[in-house]
Amino acid sequence: QAASKTTGRLGGVYLFDSGWAPYVSYATSFTPTIGRDVEGELLKPSTGRQFEAGLRYQPDNAGTVYTASVFKLERENVTTAAPQNPSATVQTGAVESQGLELEARTNITRNLSVVAQYTWLDTEITRSNRSDRGLWQPGAVRHSASVWTRQDFRLLDNLQAYGALGLRYYGKSRSYQDYGNENIVNPDYGMVDAAFGIERGPWRISVNVNNLFDKQVLLDCDATFCYRNAERTANVSASYRF
Repeated sequence: QAASKTTGRLGGVYLFDSGWAPYVSYATSFTPTIGRDVEGELLKPSTGRQFEAGLRYQPDNAGTVYTASVFKLERENVTTAAPQNPSATVQTGAVESQGLELEARTNITRNLSVVAQYTWLDTEITRSNRSDRGLWQPGAVRHSASVWTRQDFRLLDNLQAYGALGLRYYGKSRSYQDYGNENIVNPDYGMVDAAFGIERGPWRISVNVNNLFDKQVLLDCDATFCYRNAERTANVSASYRF
């Protein structure tokens, strides 16, 4: 099974002399869906549209940027039960999400920077052949936040390095064992990330580690089965600028 689709993104921003910068954007997306529908045909990718509007502000002569934005996402071609055969699948479902994002970036010192972010999310299943229509999308987190701190330092005259440490927080979420009954509540949890890199001339080598302490959280548990979060993941990269 192979899926392909052309997607795009368009946005605009205007910077006022006062440091205020309103912006708008529109983007499309798709996600491959594995399986076959009730007619035996391969499932099509689910498609998405996102509308976003926001406002950035950077005071004069300050290393701080504030951003506030609102967004709305619409996802279609979502799988749901076939009306004539509930054990089979059709792609007539749809989900909507909308929310608010707040972010602040600041340079505490010349070599120390902090990025803090908060997201409030509201979701709804808008089309479905199950009894979950109008309910919250299973597993979606209403409140999430993160903070990321980076320290730059010089090792030698021509060798620079940086180290970074971050914390991600996810609030409680909910799912359904029996659609229509909100009987699964996933716990809130936090994850620690880290990064380290060195730069020499045009070369940069970096190591990024997600879930540094390999914390495991069980989600959407029923009597016999649970999902769990991603384990510790390390990504090593090298880049050359010219």
